Amino acid sequence: MLKIQIGLIAIPISTTNFSNSRYSSGGLHQFSVCCNEEVGNKNYCKGCGKIVGKEEIVKGIDKNTLLTENQQNELKQALEGGILEVLGVKDITETTFYDLMPFVVKSQLILPSLSKDYKKSDIKTFFSFKSALKDLNKVCLCKLVQRATEHIGVLLNWKEDLVFIELPFKHYSNISQIEKNKEMVLDEVKKINELEGFKEQAESFISNFKSKVNDTDEIKEEKKVLLNQLVEEIKSGIKPKEVLRVEENPFA
Repeated sequence: MLKIQIGLIAIPISTTNFSNSRYSSGGLHQFSVCCNEEVGNKNYCKGCGKIVGKEEIVKGIDKNTLLTENQQNELKQALEGGILEVLGVKDITETTFYDLMPFVVKSQLILPSLSKDYKKSDIKTFFSFKSALKDLNKVCLCKLVQRATEHIGVLLNWKEDLVFIELPFKHYSNISQIEKNKEMVLDEVKKINELEGFKEQAESFISNFKSKVNDTDEIKEEKKVLLNQLVEEIKSGIKPKEVLRVEENPFA
């Protein structure tokens, strides 16, 4: 079972990856009970072609190392267990999220655990902790120990959810190359003497685009009026006149 450890308090939790929510049990494959052969995508036995149900499927690395149901459950618990230890609490600033973006390895949704032995007090503690982070505008620096591996990250509120964002231990980044590329671009920019002209052109384009959007809104309103008029004429028994209308493209 995975837990958030805050001092002496341990809160049972469950996680779901935002990028991939499928549970993967260490590269295990599915095999049929009938032929002891691999099971295809549509749950058919590759040995005899029979469609097999969940109760007729077992898992293993290969057909000579199949796991029992108890062994599968033990493996699942081992993979999903661990400790998310809170090492420190920091204030969230206006740039916290932006500063984290280039270094995010993985993000996970954190929910209270609903395992068979969960307690109501654990759920209350979870939501109290989550609310406190939100009300105080704080972020937790954490160490996640799972599958005999340590991970560093931050625990924070994102929208209405509690999220763990994993960060790399070391910055295997191309900062020097990025700075070099920026310098190259700036050198080329210095050769252009009409940057202000480009700025005016961009502002003119945006202003013109907004006016064209307003034109389309007026066309939509006019169509609504004509449609309502047509409906009223049909209701009153008046044969509607044919109206030939040629519309111009407002963005042309």
